[in-house]
Amino acid sequence: AEVVERLGVAPLGFGLLDDPGRCLFARVSVFSGGFDLEAAEAICGPSPGAGPTLDVLGGLGELVDQSLVRQVEEHDHIRFRMLETIREFAAERLVERGEADDIRQRHATWFTELVERAAPTGSSLASRRRFCELRAFCASACSRRNRLTAYVKSPISVRSAVVKISSRMQTA
Repeated sequence: AEVVERLGVAPLGFGLLDDPGRCLFARVSVFSGGFDLEAAEAICGPSPGAGPTLDVLGGLGELVDQSLVRQVEEHDHIRFRMLETIREFAAERLVERGEADDIRQRHATWFTELVERAAPTGSSLASRRRFCELRAFCASACSRRNRLTAYVKSPISVRSAVVKISSRMQTA
């Protein structure tokens, strides 16, 4: 694939993953700016009737152990990040698995629901953290403006999410 050709090799820890680990590795590639456990469980967890059973928490631990995902602490909150070249490699695996549309749709849906649940005047640390995640999603969605139809099955849902996020951020 394209990333392997650029790097000359697959990421070292990838070959040591079992199928559920490879599945989770591919799925977390939808997060461009990092993510927390709650988002990973909601978006990357088991799909009803499709794919292997996933233990997201244990799987993230394995991805961290294999240096495929970084665990960082921000404001007393654990978050996870992937280096961009590794994320690109993982995104290619997501496409190969045939799960890209489903996981991207789950990603857009989860963030849309998050916007709807968010308090527009929240001033708590958790509220500010959520708005940072929403900004990252918004920036990611906007940077893919020309590819929105490939991002989810319904570009209208992404456009709607971006509009909701932008209006909530302006009033917060």
